[in-house]
Amino acid sequence: MQRETLDTEYIEQVTDTFLKTVSAFSNGEGGVITFGITDDQKVVGLSNPERAALQIENKINDSIQPLPQYRIHIDTENKTVSLQISEGPFNPYYWRNKAYIRHNSSSVEMDMILNS
Repeated sequence: MQRETLDTEYIEQVTDTFLKTVSAFSNGEGGVITFGITDDQKVVGLSNPERAALQIENKINDSIQPLPQYRIHIDTENKTVSLQISEGPFNPYYWRNKAYIRHNSSSVEMDMILNS
């Protein structure tokens, strides 16, 4: 398993903070977020991956403007959920009225990169 990079992110549990990365991947070249894996790449799984996938879908649909292009895959063996986000044709993509972009393995506000 590769470490977190420009287009790869691991998240142990579903929380709203992943939406910043969805914005960043949509504003960049796309990427994959895998839920149920720790930052040090240990597979811990999710207690209910199907429910987590529905939460992920609802959070994206309710929070990112415009709606990004994405696909969700459930790995039933490892109990993980992968979210593949495509580069968006309608940039910028906003979460909480801010647009993000990937900088190395972090998601940062676009203004911070453009103004530095």
